[in-house]
Amino acid sequence: MRVLLSGASSFLGLALAKELLDAGHEVFAPLRQKPGRAALPLVGKGFHLFPGDMEERTVLRQNLEQELTAAEALPLDVCFHLAWGGVGQRGRMDRGIQDRNLAASEDMLALAAEFGAKRFLFAGSQAEYGVTLERVRGGEFPDGAFDETTPCRPISEYGRAKLAFSERGRDIAARLGADYRHLRIFSVYGPGDHETAIVPTAVKAAAAGEEVRFGPCAQQWNFLALRDAVRALRLLGEAERSMQGEIFNVASLDTRSLRCFVEEIFETAGQPAALAHFEPRETGPEGTPYLAPNISKLLRSIDWTPEISFGAGIKALLSATTN
Repeated sequence: MRVLLSGASSFLGLALAKELLDAGHEVFAPLRQKPGRAALPLVGKGFHLFPGDMEERTVLRQNLEQELTAAEALPLDVCFHLAWGGVGQRGRMDRGIQDRNLAASEDMLALAAEFGAKRFLFAGSQAEYGVTLERVRGGEFPDGAFDETTPCRPISEYGRAKLAFSERGRDIAARLGADYRHLRIFSVYGPGDHETAIVPTAVKAAAAGEEVRFGPCAQQWNFLALRDAVRALRLLGEAERSMQGEIFNVASLDTRSLRCFVEEIFETAGQPAALAHFEPRETGPEGTPYLAPNISKLLRSIDWTPEISFGAGIKALLSATTN
């Protein structure tokens, strides 16, 4: 396939680029800044990086056309749209930032279709559902797994914007003759994750045998290994049958309390779980996210199942930390 990939410099995007290249696909990735060290080894192996900012569509279009023409890679087959600004706590509640993301995403879909892409896969989020521990305890959501038919009640502007694009993207794609697929991605972990995320924080402390403090970690959670995540995304992109407007939860089959996951990290490192302290903390503006996804639809739709257990994934991270 000839793939247009936005957000290729991100944690998930870079791993997806590698997955696509390993499967023999050609990847074209616009970047606002020069590629980081992690991306440089991929250049020249079917990985085409070129300057491009989603909010400057004219320049982005010109650069993409030049890159595709030079590589004799017209038409495109698929677009994975992962790029999205304002993902930090402050940005997630900023309506202006999220509205710009929406507009830029519409432009990306139109651009991909203009250059022939027949499938457009959008990185949505579990934040679209708005399921929190507080809402579950208050009876606003059932205490259990939720699937793609669960009514969405997002709390953040980020979640609202992602949800809005699930409808806009479907309608725009239909008009342009493209197949739109909306991926609600849950909690992915693995090499390259942000160092302040809970898994890297716990892995670092466990590897050093140090105490570390977390919030209560009382909510249900679900972790999906990065390699399993990008394999699912690739297979969804490769599938040629119609999936117009379909929404997929992208997660693992392992759902339990977040505290259990944290304790397993310490136990896997051969450290006492008591090194992890769970303490009351003030709840953020989005409440306490509660992740209990049902992924039956994804399992039915592609030949995929998660292969990397949480324990195996943590062993690999611990090994990388100590070497």
